[in-house]
Amino acid sequence: AVEDRTDVGGRFKDVFILRDVCKAVRAGEKPPVFRAPAAAKHAVAEFLKGRKPVTITLREKDKWISRNSQIDEWRMFAAHLQGLGHDVIVVRDTAKADEPFTSYSGHCFSTYPEASRNLHIRMALYEAAEANLFVGNGPASLAWFSERPWLMLVPIVEDGDPYWANTPT
Repeated sequence: AVEDRTDVGGRFKDVFILRDVCKAVRAGEKPPVFRAPAAAKHAVAEFLKGRKPVTITLREKDKWISRNSQIDEWRMFAAHLQGLGHDVIVVRDTAKADEPFTSYSGHCFSTYPEASRNLHIRMALYEAAEANLFVGNGPASLAWFSERPWLMLVPIVEDGDPYWANTPT
């Protein structure tokens, strides 16, 4: 992080909730829109070479594993999307950025390790995508404030999930 004194007095809170954004939009403000810098858009355009992918962003953490992507299900869904003619790019969790993502048959799905490590590249990839698919993870918030289609799948667990947002209550 970089401390920037020019932002003192801005709209910062120590907790991440969208209540204030929703309140501002209801009051007539435009919602914020995240956009990648031009250099990142150029790098992604060079990587994609005209492709318009569907991205699948995985959560693969050791903390709150119940929130993680169900890897086998995403493998099957990625193969299904490819079977329908979609170009799929899997964005792995940062710690697994350089690991391949393979199907049961050994087919390697396209990944973009730099998008796993670099926020601007990730945002540029999401902006260039046909659609962006997530579980409930931090990177999904980039899509919430973008102008591209997205879908977030969150499992609802009846009892015993330590992450309260995954429970019916």
